[in-house]
Amino acid sequence: MFPLEGLGLPAQVITDLSRKSEAPPPNPPPLQPNAGSARADLVFNEAKSCNRKLVTRGVPGTNRGALACAWAINEVVRRAVGQVVGGGLSTAKMAKVLAATHRSLTPAQIVPGTIVISPTGRRTGHVGIVGQLAPRRGDTVIYSNSSSRGVFFDYYTIDKWEAYYVGRQKLDMLFYEA
Repeated sequence: MFPLEGLGLPAQVITDLSRKSEAPPPNPPPLQPNAGSARADLVFNEAKSCNRKLVTRGVPGTNRGALACAWAINEVVRRAVGQVVGGGLSTAKMAKVLAATHRSLTPAQIVPGTIVISPTGRRTGHVGIVGQLAPRRGDTVIYSNSSSRGVFFDYYTIDKWEAYYVGRQKLDMLFYEA
């Protein structure tokens, strides 16, 4: 493992990261369809728990966490319900799994714990988990991996996500039950 001191991380995070690797077990089973709100609540609570604590810089194949958004979502969901969404490190593959096995939601139907994904197409996509709904829907926080920091946290809002991934990157913005 690499040295964690001097990165500005809280002591508890350094302690947690110094333990055995956080990689999911090999080939965990994919998440089953028909999640319902109980699973969304579990996923939301785990996303909150992992906020600014789940470090992805050491995940193999992710360029020191820069390409770890799908891994982070799979890890949060695995911790919450014991199964991954699927798709490995690929948002394009994860989107196919979600489309085949999960109920698609409109923006008006989202709840905390909903998975939001802008699958990689002509440009690199991203995936996250919807946080607590704000009074104005566009202010609702989305938890996802920070490519520049290699840490899972609550940087995006629905408005920021839409402006960047839909407006600038010209990707879809899709919502699925957890």
